Amino acid sequence: MTNIKDKKISSSVFIVVLLCLMALPFIFDQHYIYHVGIISVMNLLLVLGLFLMTGLSGQMNLAQASFWALGAYGYSITARAGMPFWLSVAAVVLIAFLTTVILGFPTMKVSGIYFSMVTLGFGEITRIIIQNWQSITGGGMGIREIPKMRPFAFPLTTLPQIYLFILGVGLTCIVLVYLLLRSNLGLALKASGSNGIVSEAIGINTFRIKVLAVFLNSLLAGIGGIFYAGYYGMIHPDAFTSGVSFSFVQMLVVGGIHSFTGILLMTPVLSVAFEYLRAFGEYQVIVYALMVLLFVIFCPKGVGGFLENCIRGLSGKKDREKGVSGVQGTFVVSSGDPRRTADKEQSVLRTENLGIDFGGISALSEVGIELKKGELLSVVGPNGAGKTTLFNVISGIYRPDSGKVWLKEKDITGLYPHSIARLGMVRTFQNLGIYDSLTVMESVCVATHRRHLQFEFSGRVRELLRPWTKNCEDARRLLAFVGGFDGLEDELCINLPYGFQKHLEIARSLALDPEILLLDEPAAGLNQIEKEEMSKMIRKVVDSGVSVMLIEHDIKLVSNISDRIIVLDYGKLIANGAPAEVMKDPKVIAAYIGAASRSPAGAGGLQEGIA
Repeated sequence: MTNIKDKKISSSVFIVVLLCLMALPFIFDQHYIYHVGIISVMNLLLVLGLFLMTGLSGQMNLAQASFWALGAYGYSITARAGMPFWLSVAAVVLIAFLTTVILGFPTMKVSGIYFSMVTLGFGEITRIIIQNWQSITGGGMGIREIPKMRPFAFPLTTLPQIYLFILGVGLTCIVLVYLLLRSNLGLALKASGSNGIVSEAIGINTFRIKVLAVFLNSLLAGIGGIFYAGYYGMIHPDAFTSGVSFSFVQMLVVGGIHSFTGILLMTPVLSVAFEYLRAFGEYQVIVYALMVLLFVIFCPKGVGGFLENCIRGLSGKKDREKGVSGVQGTFVVSSGDPRRTADKEQSVLRTENLGIDFGGISALSEVGIELKKGELLSVVGPNGAGKTTLFNVISGIYRPDSGKVWLKEKDITGLYPHSIARLGMVRTFQNLGIYDSLTVMESVCVATHRRHLQFEFSGRVRELLRPWTKNCEDARRLLAFVGGFDGLEDELCINLPYGFQKHLEIARSLALDPEILLLDEPAAGLNQIEKEEMSKMIRKVVDSGVSVMLIEHDIKLVSNISDRIIVLDYGKLIANGAPAEVMKDPKVIAAYIGAASRSPAGAGGLQEGIA
């Protein structure tokens, strides 16, 4: 879902896979062909669930077979109890929801390998319960004589009937996943997996997004479990081992962990290959493993990544690891229409006696500041003075030990970052906060749609399900506002030169239409020409009516563009006033160059003293 070409390829692959699967009943009249087709659709549903949970939201799931087993056993138990087919399906949906509550909610605080260990534990617990709860699950003997699926007025008794029903439901799920990927919600899901901290900073509730990914995975795996039990008429715990879970992960990796197109293409291919490799007898698994290994070696990003690289090569683009040598030129600061009329007397942000300690060391102590509407307030100080910590506390990343933070008249102390962003205060990061796997256009669009969210539930749902491409016009306007992105909308963010990434981060922040923008060292690492362009752009943002707090070490830049400066030293506020006054303050000079060196800077102030 990176650009129009990728969408066309996804659609083309989907049509090819659809035609091939639909043609099977008309070309072949062998039971084994139907069997392979059913297995392919089931595997595709399970791998798509993994794609949403692992590929997009970034939560590595190593227990997919357990999610599959819950669907199969849930359907089998309810069907044998005499429940109608659709009530059994509803029971599986309920099981998926309960699984999300049990696994998703308690574990969203962990990520990476730790979440993987949680899923392994979940898989082991599920296996033990299935094997030992004999009165319900049949224990090691499994469940037999499962009623045939009866979604209509008649049961599905023949292979063609079963195949066409499973194919129809499977294709419906595929289309729904595709529509999800094109929506604002799908883009938010992708962004959360790429960079959770940045996503929180632009108003995305990553906790809810990731819990949703767990539920969707559970649901797709549960549907696959219904098909498995309904097709075979029996289930056994040996069909849902950890080895089976790893086989689904292999399909995800070979297809491309971030590629819907690759998964759509390669999952049926690998499913068919595994079935036909049975001709090798006891060597089947070895041959299949070698085939997967070759794919991983020659297509490390999966077949989907390989196809994307080919597309970029044909369109003259370079692979992301090679940078973008074709991107040249400097930013041109373009004119923009002011969006607000500044009222310099109105306070939009203030802190009262703000304090926070880390391991007994005071990072901030009794810090009280005030930012007025349309003002550019710079925060300066030596390294370790507490500047970024102040931003982290104000933006909700850290919870203060003492004091209050007020956004206008609202106490926002302790609110989560996404809640604060939605109230109109957005920030950038000292270490570049960009989305490695998103394009320039996606990076801005994922923030643009947040400002259109309505307070009514129905309005929020409509906005989340709306195609994210509807936000492109607003995104282009913002990219023009910061300048310099003509022709780069479909370029991956990680491929941009450093200066462009800095400007993109600001454009993304402005996409939320904020009242307050916190900029953490936006000019760090830039050359002199880029710094001049950055200072012009920051001033332009302020002139548009946005109140800006700026952390910066370049004293000359700060003095030239700031309306007011505050200085921190060892977590305490030591100066507050106009740039000219602050630069000559003895406390400030001592903090920067030491009391013993104060005399050389005495006449000209801080700028001359550190020149």
